[in-house]
Amino acid sequence: MPDWSKLIRERLGSMNLPEATKAEIVTELAAHLQDIYDAKIAEGAGEAHALKFALDQVANCRPLAKNIERAKRKEGIMNNRSKQFWLPALLSLTASMIWLMAIQLGADKLHMPWRYDNVAFLPYVVWIVTLPVIGAASGYLSYRAGSDRRACFSAVTFPSMVMFVLWLVLVAYLLARKTPQTIHALSIGYGFLFWVVVPGIALLAGTSPLSRQNELRA
Repeated sequence: MPDWSKLIRERLGSMNLPEATKAEIVTELAAHLQDIYDAKIAEGAGEAHALKFALDQVANCRPLAKNIERAKRKEGIMNNRSKQFWLPALLSLTASMIWLMAIQLGADKLHMPWRYDNVAFLPYVVWIVTLPVIGAASGYLSYRAGSDRRACFSAVTFPSMVMFVLWLVLVAYLLARKTPQTIHALSIGYGFLFWVVVPGIALLAGTSPLSRQNELRA
């Protein structure tokens, strides 16, 4: 039985591929040719016929190798995007929302007296003050995955982006249900400020030191 790996390497020798990528492709193609050989044997073909059939496939290994290499490159891009943006973004969103709910539940049980216009203001203040910790954790994950400042800041402030979209939906709903004259622009502005801008700034405050350290390393 021929050395499939050796045959494939001889035909991939001129391809400009990283050695690690080439090794993975050689392993996959060698296993592919071995499967072809075994399948022919299982069909009742003689070893000589099965060997010849498998060897004929070696001539087509370059296009197949290019397709595999292209697929691996796309997979690598998606993996980097997930590590640099989506995982830190989901951490920032999930942690900030769960922490807000936990503070609100704790405030209700403790009967926190500090209110403003019947709104539990103290839980919000505690939430904002502690958001930099979540921002720092999210930023650390993003920078550790090799992201740049723009991707990191986008991941960290993802909760503010989500709140902005929800706020636009709410405003559109109110406009559809009420006349513009009955909607207080000041209330909309306050909502945008306290649920989009201020949390975004607090989250960024936690990752700013990491951003400076990352620039110094670069």
